[in-house]
Amino acid sequence: MMKHFAKRGIARLWMVVLLAWLSMVTVSAVASAVNIGDVYGGGIVFYVDGTGEHGLIANTSASGKTDWFEAVADTNYTKKYGLNGYHDWFVPNIEQLEQLYLNRNVVSDLSYYEIWSSTVTDYHQDYALSLDFRRGETNSQKLHNGWGSSGPRRYVWFVRAF
Repeated sequence: MMKHFAKRGIARLWMVVLLAWLSMVTVSAVASAVNIGDVYGGGIVFYVDGTGEHGLIANTSASGKTDWFEAVADTNYTKKYGLNGYHDWFVPNIEQLEQLYLNRNVVSDLSYYEIWSSTVTDYHQDYALSLDFRRGETNSQKLHNGWGSSGPRRYVWFVRAF
């Protein structure tokens, strides 16, 4: 009879240990959830997918006005030297930029910026899309004027994925 009680006691002890471990795992998973507006991963979260595990982070400020080709070159620079401790920043495509526009109030005052996207138009590769954050309008911009000088200058707002 004593053996039976001892086995049940060990089983209960293991059950308590297992439940304690599971509760710690659950608490750490909840604590690590990332939300829109959180400062995370070198910037501010502006998009989280349906799983809550992946999303997009915006840099805390624009990198200044530049033409589209310089924006692409700046991406290579951030990959090499880093930005806010990370090396995987990129110029967002137009869909990602539209998500940034939808959540612009959590990132910064973007209302006066026209920002480059990495998207070139389907109908003409000499044009890229930008988003005017004053009006929420997508614009098609000629990348160069054909006279050997660069095209229009817009702001660049780097993002990264998590």
